[in-house]
Amino acid sequence: MGSDHVHVTRRIHLAIAAGGIIVAALCAGGTPANAAPATTAAPTIRLVSLDPWVAPVGLVAVALRVSGAPPGSIIVPTLHGAVATRSAFKLTTDGRNLGGVVGRLGDQPVDAGSGPLSVNFGVTDGSTPTAANTVLLRRPGVYPLELELRDPGGSRLTSSVVYIVRLPAASTAPGNDGSHALSVATELRLQPPATTSATGEPTTTALARRSAHELSTGLADVSGGVRASLGFAISPALVDAEALADSSTSPRPTAPTTFRRLASLTEGLPIQAQPWSTVDPATWLATPDLVPFLAANSDHGDTTLTTRLHAPTRTIVDLPAWGGSVSAATLDWFVARGATRFLVPAEALEPLNTSLFPRTLAAPFQIDLGGDRSVTAMQIDPDLEHHFDSPDPVAGANHLIADLSVIALDLPSIERGVVVAPPPGHPASAAFLSAYVRALDTAHPAGTDALVTPTALSAVFANTPPARRGGDTATRGPVLERSLRATARPAPETLLGRQVRTTTADIDSFVTMATGGAPRARAAAQGMRQRVAVAAMPSTTEDRRLAEFTSIRHVVAEAASGIRLPSRQTITLTADSATLPIMVHRTDDGPTELVAHIDAPARLRFLDGKTQPLHLNEPTTRFDLRVHSDSPGDTTIRLTFTSPDGRLVAGDTELVVRSTKASGVGLMISFGSLAFLIVWWIRDIVRARRRRRGRHIPPAELIDIG
Repeated sequence: MGSDHVHVTRRIHLAIAAGGIIVAALCAGGTPANAAPATTAAPTIRLVSLDPWVAPVGLVAVALRVSGAPPGSIIVPTLHGAVATRSAFKLTTDGRNLGGVVGRLGDQPVDAGSGPLSVNFGVTDGSTPTAANTVLLRRPGVYPLELELRDPGGSRLTSSVVYIVRLPAASTAPGNDGSHALSVATELRLQPPATTSATGEPTTTALARRSAHELSTGLADVSGGVRASLGFAISPALVDAEALADSSTSPRPTAPTTFRRLASLTEGLPIQAQPWSTVDPATWLATPDLVPFLAANSDHGDTTLTTRLHAPTRTIVDLPAWGGSVSAATLDWFVARGATRFLVPAEALEPLNTSLFPRTLAAPFQIDLGGDRSVTAMQIDPDLEHHFDSPDPVAGANHLIADLSVIALDLPSIERGVVVAPPPGHPASAAFLSAYVRALDTAHPAGTDALVTPTALSAVFANTPPARRGGDTATRGPVLERSLRATARPAPETLLGRQVRTTTADIDSFVTMATGGAPRARAAAQGMRQRVAVAAMPSTTEDRRLAEFTSIRHVVAEAASGIRLPSRQTITLTADSATLPIMVHRTDDGPTELVAHIDAPARLRFLDGKTQPLHLNEPTTRFDLRVHSDSPGDTTIRLTFTSPDGRLVAGDTELVVRSTKASGVGLMISFGSLAFLIVWWIRDIVRARRRRRGRHIPPAELIDIG
C-alpha cells in the first residue's frame, strides 16, 4: 500500500508540474503547446545592379540586397577562373564546378538597416601595377563571381553566382584580328490568354495588364541602337481589348494607357503576324474542318494589328510564339502566306551531329520539306530561354549576357548570330528587361572590342553566313540542311472541327442577313467569331468548349430572329386572285435580307413563286403575297422567313385563306358536270320506259298470222 501511495503522489505532482508549464507557456506567448513554431524566411541574395563588361583595365561595381540574414553575417566574394564552354557555364550558374580562385575580395558585413550592399574591385591585365583589391585577368573571358553569405560563426547560409565579362582590348585597326562580335536579335512575346465578354468583345485581365506594364516599364529607357534590335509577338486580342478599354475611358487619363504605351513601344519596330487567339497550327492543318478557320483567325489577327498598331511582318515567322507542334504542312502553310524565314524551337528539329557541331549553332540553316523544297531557319536556343525564368531577374539578365559572351568566345573568328526570346507564355519582368537592355547598351566600352552587338532580326538572317554541312568551323561547302523531328501526326480533332464548322456556318449565315446594312448585326457577328476563337484555344477544356459553342449558336439564333410577324389569322378571298398584305416588323437594325418560304396545298397558286426575297429597309415592311385560288374553301399557308441561304430561321407564321368565289374554270367544270348528269339522267329514264313497255305487250300482238 505504501508503495502504491508513493506512485500516486508522484503522478499527481507530475500532472501539476505539467499543467503549470502549459499555463506558463499560454500566459507568456498565448500559443498552444502543439502549435507549429514560427518559420523564419530563408536568407536570400538578390542582385541589384552589375555592369558585366569590364575593360582590360577597369572597375567592377556590384550592388546586392541581402534579406533574412542574422546580425553579424558577412558576404564573402570570390572571383573564379573563366569558363571555357557552355556546358561548364551551365554548371557554374548553380555554383557547381567553379574553377580555381582568381581573386579573394574583401569580406563585406551585412547591415540589415542599410540599403544595397556594395562589392567593388578593380581589374588589370598586367599593364598597370596590381593595387589593393585588384584582380589580375590577363585574358578575355567570362568569370564567375561567387557571392557567399555566411553567418557570424562562419557557416555558409546561401550563395549566388554572377559573372563579369573581361572584354578584348581594342584592335589597332578594325578587323585586323579577324574577330567578330556575336549578332544578337531579341524577340519579346506578350501573349496572355485571350478572353471575351458575353457579346464577344475582347476583354483585358489583370495578368495581361501586368504583363504589358512589365514590358513597357522594362523597355522605358532603351537606347536607339538596342531598340532597333527588338521585335515583338503581341496577342492581337490583347491589343483589341486594350484599345477598346482606352476608347471607353472618360475622361481620358493623364497617364498613358496600356494601349498607348504598347503603340509607342512598338512604333517603327517589327511585329510578328499572329492569330487573333492561340491556335495549334499543326493539329488544325491536320483537321480539314479547321483549316479555313485557321486562316480566318490569322487574317483577323493581321487586320487587328494593322488597324491598331501597324502592319505585321509575314516574312519571318516565330513558330514558338504560335505554339503547338511543327510539321512540314505547317511550314508549307506559312510559305503560302508569304513566309521565307522561320524561328524554330530546338525540340522540333533532329539533333545535330555533335562531332561536327560541338559548339552552339549560331547561324541560319535549311529545313528539308521534301521534294527538293527547303526553307531558311534559325534555332531558338532553350538554354538562352531558361535565363528569363530566374527567380532573381537581374541575376537572370546577367546570366543571359554571360551566356551570349561564352557563345561569342567559342568561335570569335567566324561571324555568327543568335535570337534571344523568352519562353512562350512567360513574359519577361521589368527588372530583367531593364538590366538586359542596359547591358546591351553598354556592350562596347571605350578601348575594347565588343563581344555582342544588338542587331535587327532581319539583319541577323541576311548578314550571318549560313552554317555548312562540314561543321561549325566550315565556311565553305553545301549549306547545312536539317530535318524536322519525326513525331506522330497530330490526331485530327474531329469534334472540335465539327463544333467550329457548325458554329461559324451559323455566324456566316447570319452575316448574309445583314447584307447592305445593319452595322450592329455585323458587329455582333464579329463578336461571336471572337468568342469562337477563344473557345477553340488549345487551353480550353472540352466541357467549357462545348458549353461555349452551344451558347454562341443560341446567341446567333436569337440575333437572327430579329423580326416580328402577325399571329395566325384568317383572310377571306372574294375573287379568284388577290394580294395578301403581311406586315413584317424589325426589332432592331437587323436582319435586313430575308427569304420567304411558302408551304401551302395545290389549290392555291402563288404568282411570284413559293420562294421570295424580302428586303427590310424600314422598321416596318409590307410583304405582298399574290395568290390565285382554283377552288373555294379554307387553305392554310405556312410562311417561314430565313436567312438567304436558308440556314437560320428569322420567324414564321400561318395564314388561313378562305375562298368564297369559284374561278371561271371551276364554273365551266361544274356546268359541264351538271349537263353530263342531266343527259345521263334523261337517257336512263328513256331506256327504263322502253324496258317497261316491252314487258306488258300481249302475245297475239306479236305474231303476224297473215
